[in-house]
Amino acid sequence: MPIKTPRTKKEKKKAVETVLKEHKAGTLKHGGTGKPVKRKDVALAIAMSESGQSKSKKKKPAKKKRIRGGKKPSSQKLRRSGRKK
Repeated sequence: MPIKTPRTKKEKKKAVETVLKEHKAGTLKHGGTGKPVKRKDVALAIAMSESGQSKSKKKKPAKKKRIRGGKKPSSQKLRRSGRKK
């Protein structure tokens, strides 16, 4: 059963506390490898993620538009038209 994301500030604080207690007890594990978490900053990142506080609010840079099928240089046009069949 998936963990319910906390909504209020109190619930978020409690979620962070529980994860940090797991880290201190040595029972907090990495999601992918299953190895125990050793560093406190990694444990804090996991706690913030689980409590929904670590969502980035940065704007993504605008993508450049690619022009497809644009005009070819005149030198290529000359080469094609000058061929014998």
